[in-house]
Amino acid sequence: GFPLMTNMAVFGGGISMLNATMQALNASAIFRGFAVYGGGIYASNSVVHIAASNLLGRAAEDEGNIAWVGGGLLSDNSHVVFNGQALNNRAGFGSGGGLSLTSGKLTSTGGVFQGNYAWINGGGLAFYGSSTGTLIGVHIISNRAACGGGVLWQSAESLYISSASVISNNFASDSGGG
Repeated sequence: GFPLMTNMAVFGGGISMLNATMQALNASAIFRGFAVYGGGIYASNSVVHIAASNLLGRAAEDEGNIAWVGGGLLSDNSHVVFNGQALNNRAGFGSGGGLSLTSGKLTSTGGVFQGNYAWINGGGLAFYGSSTGTLIGVHIISNRAACGGGVLWQSAESLYISSASVISNNFASDSGGG
């Protein structure tokens, strides 16, 4: 694996994808990325696959990715398979501290969304537009936002969360802690 760290951009502090396909290598980490859209990764009309051994952000609170929208990853009309860990990412002025989807698809089996923060909506995950989500055995823990501390689902098409998933200790200052 390899680290991508301490990068700045308007789109994708670590990686910016447009009409592309990416499969993250094993044991890769994208952290301390800064961007307006997608602190770690920005994906538009793309396919992103992040395996279980990969990190967006890191365990130390000051090593997450930061963006206005989509602290860890912002997906715009993309298909994201996320089985890794989104840790301590921040959406400073918008939504989706861990991941934000504005139209597109998220599939996660065993993914971890922990310690993420969004100023407005979806501390761990935010779904908008024609987004769909399938979350199986995920852990959504200790995320914070004004609305939807763990998950925000707003005008999105569908969201399935399996009973094997753990959603706990999330906080919303306004509504929807889980």
